[in-house]
This record gives sequence, C-alpha cells and structure tokens, in this order.
Amino acid sequence: MSNHSKCPYCGAQIDYKRRMRYVKDKGRNAKCIKCGKIMRVSYKRAAAFIGIIFFVVLVAMNTFYMFFTKNSTIIPNLIMTVLFILLYMALVPAMVRFKRIAGQEEEPPKLKKNRHRHKKEKNNKIEINENPLKNTTFDN
Repeated sequence: MSNHSKCPYCGAQIDYKRRMRYVKDKGRNAKCIKCGKIMRVSYKRAAAFIGIIFFVVLVAMNTFYMFFTKNSTIIPNLIMTVLFILLYMALVPAMVRFKRIAGQEEEPPKLKKNRHRHKKEKNNKIEINENPLKNTTFDN
C-alpha cells in the first residue's frame, strides 16, 4: 500500500474497504479508527487525471478495433468499455489521500528517557534538635 493511505496523525493503515466508503460519501471528512481524529479526504485530482488517461486509451483501442477488424458487431467494444470502467472504479479508492485538518490537536512528542534529567540533591541543611524530648510525656 502507499503512504497516502495512512492516517496523517497516528500512521494507522486504512484498508481498501474503508477507503471505498470514503469515496462514496463524497467530500465528507473521515475519522481515524485508531486515534479518532478527523482527517480530510481528497482524491478528485488524481481520479480525474487517471480518468482522462483511461478515456484516451479506451477511445484509441475501440477505434483500432473498429477499423482494423472485419467484425460487424460492437459487442466486443461494449465489453471492453465496461471492463475499463470497472477497472477505473476499482482504482479510484487506491488514490485516496488523507490530509490533516488545521484544528486538530497533535500529541506532543514523547521524550526520550534521560537518566541524568532528575538528579538527586544532597540534603545539606541538617538541623539538630538539642532536646528531642521537650514537651513530650518524657519531659518530667
């Protein structure tokens, strides 16, 4: 899978089935399964570019088939067109990208363990009580 199919916050991998659901929702924000943060779903620019490529290749293949074969039916062209459309629909969820939303809070980075960060201080202020039994029951 590509790096684009990961949550931008926690890095959790998002499977094909969920990406397909996000494409069908059209424009809604997605919620991560692992961290629960909301992320923006974008796929339209890449899907349009691949769609144009598929359309050009399909027109070229159908034109080639119509002119250079002696078949009088268009059923093979129709089958080829349907297969290209199904292939395109299967590839669109693979092009989904998840982006951060500006309002979402990020976790602070975890600090590395540092043994020298918390140094123990020696207690140099030792007070000696001259009469520890003063004002007690043993004072008599």
